[in-house]
Amino acid sequence: MVALAASALVGATTPPHWFLRASPRLFGLAVGPWGEELGWRGYAQPTLQRGIGAFWASIVVGTVWAVWHYWPVLTPAGGHLGEFLSASFATWLAYEVANSIMMAWLYNSTGGSLPIAWAAHAGLTLGQSLVDKHPIPFGTFVITFWAAAVLVVLSAGPRRLSGKKGTSSDLRNFLK
Repeated sequence: MVALAASALVGATTPPHWFLRASPRLFGLAVGPWGEELGWRGYAQPTLQRGIGAFWASIVVGTVWAVWHYWPVLTPAGGHLGEFLSASFATWLAYEVANSIMMAWLYNSTGGSLPIAWAAHAGLTLGQSLVDKHPIPFGTFVITFWAAAVLVVLSAGPRRLSGKKGTSSDLRNFLK
């Protein structure tokens, strides 16, 4: 929808193939994140953060999220469990945990808005597909996402990870 709006604003034509047939990849971009976010932010994040706070809940959710996306390793043809000890999985884990922290912040700052979480997740998925097509090192994105995640924790506070008032004391308690 954003691409269509941007194309219309600049007077560009919309590629006709966008409307000729449904692409499984585009369908996956639209539906996949919605289904995941029902579980990640709709259920797991709020349930866990009531007990352990938003920061630690986002670490747990991010870890499960990373394993969830590494599912081919768990299939007979996909590889072996040793891949969970590889540098590529460690990089992926770092990326997903940083994403999870920022997604928790988005979710909590919007009063638990699943459409916002879904849109952010869909944007991340689209961004990853763009990164696959350009020679930018994935590690650059991991560092960038962690820098953003640290800023989120420092500014919003780890207990709530939201833009609501009263979070600075949460940060002092977290650092004790």
